[in-house]
Amino acid sequence: MKKHLTDNLSLKIMSIVLAILVWFIVVNVDNPITTRTIDGVTIKVLNGNYIEEMGKSYSVTEGRDEISVSVTGKRSIVEKLDADDFTAQADLTQIINMDTDPIMVPITVTCSNSEVTRITPRTQAMAINIENMTSADFIISASEGDTRPARGYEVGELNVDPERITITGPESTINKIDNVVAQVDVSDMDSDSVLSAPLKIIDKNQDTMPDSETQYLRYSISDAIVDVQVVLWKVVSEISISADYSGRPASGYQVSEVTTTPSVISLAGSAEALAQLESEGNVLSIPRSVMDVAGESKDKEVKIDITEYLPDDVILPEEVSSSVIIRANILPVGSQEFQIQTSNIMVNNKPGGDSVRFKNEKLSIRIKGIEAELSNLSTDQIIATIDLNGQTEGEIDVPVTIQLPTGYELVENVTVGLVLEKTVDNTASNVVESTSE
Repeated sequence: MKKHLTDNLSLKIMSIVLAILVWFIVVNVDNPITTRTIDGVTIKVLNGNYIEEMGKSYSVTEGRDEISVSVTGKRSIVEKLDADDFTAQADLTQIINMDTDPIMVPITVTCSNSEVTRITPRTQAMAINIENMTSADFIISASEGDTRPARGYEVGELNVDPERITITGPESTINKIDNVVAQVDVSDMDSDSVLSAPLKIIDKNQDTMPDSETQYLRYSISDAIVDVQVVLWKVVSEISISADYSGRPASGYQVSEVTTTPSVISLAGSAEALAQLESEGNVLSIPRSVMDVAGESKDKEVKIDITEYLPDDVILPEEVSSSVIIRANILPVGSQEFQIQTSNIMVNNKPGGDSVRFKNEKLSIRIKGIEAELSNLSTDQIIATIDLNGQTEGEIDVPVTIQLPTGYELVENVTVGLVLEKTVDNTASNVVESTSE
């Protein structure tokens, strides 16, 4: 009986051991210990003030602010891990040798999951550069970039507070800085306002300095944010451009007229500047010296940048071209220029089925005669004719035959630009459309 009990006990123990062994085998087959490499773990630098207290500044060698780690643990745990589950740190107080180039800082890595059994950084140290720290003062400029205020307004003034900033950082980085800009968004604004604007650091290549460099900079203001006062100026249209001339043309010639293209423009300005412009009849005058006709015997044109002649606190709206052409019409003494409507030109021998479209509404004709009689000549007395015999379709310049009353003569030959094209007949298509309906 005693032997039977002993055999039963031995059998139970063996069963338990076998069960444990089976469980251990199953667990290790279904959820084995495995090792995996995880990339892109960001290294956090600690105790940067340790270097700054030496009057130095540090920067991480480009591309060396991330590491890969080898992690070991149960497969069910390891497979769920990513870079965000790890904390990599480089403590600058742990630098062993300050004389190397670059200087190497030991890296420690921890994991937020305590069931990970081993973590091995593939790179044991982070490379940093240490250089002299320096400071420089910069004037802060402001810009609205590509943003635009509401229709009828222009940005007149951008006033930054504070106007100046001191930037401290690695000497090589400070030396790259060209200017500092406060960027504001004025989209659809229709009244003055004060906006908060982050600073953009512009390097000497006129590129925005990347975060990888600006992260080592320190500013004399908190958060590198400034206030920008945006002052809007109203846009006024129908401002006439007035131009005159200086000097005397060649003997026997006279200036008949000075014109500008365009003749009217839109301007924007402060309330005071626009009021002054209005008191002057909303006329923008160009100095006589700009058009010097001394010794000239033919028409003269001068292209100018109108912004050079704008009053203080007046600007051109964004969409208005700054180019203006001043033209002095110079004619023989005793002659005058007349303008006739091109629609009044008689057209002979127009090809059948073609239509004529003149490029300009008016045609200039220069006529010589007794001065007293020229003042009595009307455009109704001027007969203009063109002959399209042999002309083909397209854009062409055609001589114009001018008939004048007795006592008058043409100063120079005249041509007119026109487009000769087939007449489009929509009758057939209209019939088709009506039928299809």
